[in-house]
Amino acid sequence: MPAVAEQVRVPELRFPEFVAPWRICRLTEYFSISRGRFSPRPRNNPIYYDGDFPFVQTSEVVQSGGYLGSTTQSLNEQGLAVSRLFPAGTILMTIAANIGYVAELQCPMACPDSLVGLTTPKDGISRFSLIGLSRLQKSLEYIAPEAAQKNLSLAELSSVKFSVPAGMEQEKIAGFLTAVDERIGKLKRKKELLEEYKRGMMQKLFSQEVRFKDEHGRHYPDWKQVKLSQLLEIKITDGPHSTPEFLSKGIPFLSVNNIVDNRLDFRNVRHVSEADHHEFSKKCKPEKGDILLGKAASVGKVAIVDTLREFNIWSPLACIRMNAFQCAHFFYYSFLTHRVQRSLWRLVNASSQPNIGMGDIVRVRFLVPSRHEQERIAEFLTGLDEKLANLGQRIEKAEEFKRGLLQKMFV
Repeated sequence: MPAVAEQVRVPELRFPEFVAPWRICRLTEYFSISRGRFSPRPRNNPIYYDGDFPFVQTSEVVQSGGYLGSTTQSLNEQGLAVSRLFPAGTILMTIAANIGYVAELQCPMACPDSLVGLTTPKDGISRFSLIGLSRLQKSLEYIAPEAAQKNLSLAELSSVKFSVPAGMEQEKIAGFLTAVDERIGKLKRKKELLEEYKRGMMQKLFSQEVRFKDEHGRHYPDWKQVKLSQLLEIKITDGPHSTPEFLSKGIPFLSVNNIVDNRLDFRNVRHVSEADHHEFSKKCKPEKGDILLGKAASVGKVAIVDTLREFNIWSPLACIRMNAFQCAHFFYYSFLTHRVQRSLWRLVNASSQPNIGMGDIVRVRFLVPSRHEQERIAEFLTGLDEKLANLGQRIEKAEEFKRGLLQKMFV
């Protein structure tokens, strides 16, 4: 801890037993900072790789979520001789291309010169340091000189200010936020397991390895292979190809980009005027229960319309309306199966942008059970999706809660 601090600050939210102001010091006053190294050119010479020493790439720090336990590349003894090995517990920071991202090493790793290693003056408070440093990412990116590729020098890094309380308060903050992270981690793991279970059950249901039975305990009739064209209420249609003048207010028009995680996302949606909408809606106006299918660029991307909200679609999307004898949700899940996705991609026209014709889509064959079994399968999978959506909302709220804490507990 530096003997003299330039300024003092107090966070908005803190534990009641702590009253002393936080000190603000330069990073080089609080951390020992060393730059990574990997001197050979070209960098991809195989004589340095495939050894026992993990070799960190900048992208791995960016994607780590704060903790780095493994790498895709490794160095041998010859490679380690021209690099720098950082011990477990070191906080790595990216200083090239992606600026200011941090991760704590879970084991010793070698690093190139696009990374720096920071160590704290005491053991046991690196968690606080990791959180505090992660909050500097935007400001570090801002001060990095503009060039073909952004780089942050050690001199520029040394001028950055870092706010720190006394060691006991650091430990209390770190422990509390670790508990919050553990809670979020458990929710995410629960969601991952449920997603894995859903994938497994979809495979078993649509391969007929698992079958439902009727109220008398008997199997439903055998599934039949049927062309999509025989299952539709109306001929499959797509949205308009021409682009009207967009207005700030009007009717939303969705593109394939508005399908996110197989759900309709009305954020960042385009709008057209009432007059233009009236003209275009003659071509295709989706209704609740319709299936929207990506047929250009993102071929096979799919969502089911679950809203009464009025909207239209652009030509990269197709609108599919099943007849009254079919369960739309069953076919929505059918479109997500590997079998149907492979069938769609086999029909893709070779061009600079992948696309599939409307006439080809209606010829795709589906394995179709009875209406009652369709409903049982759809009900089961919809129930899983509702649970996944609930977990997603809980995770989002927990992360929002954490963001609020970070905003108030740090200065």
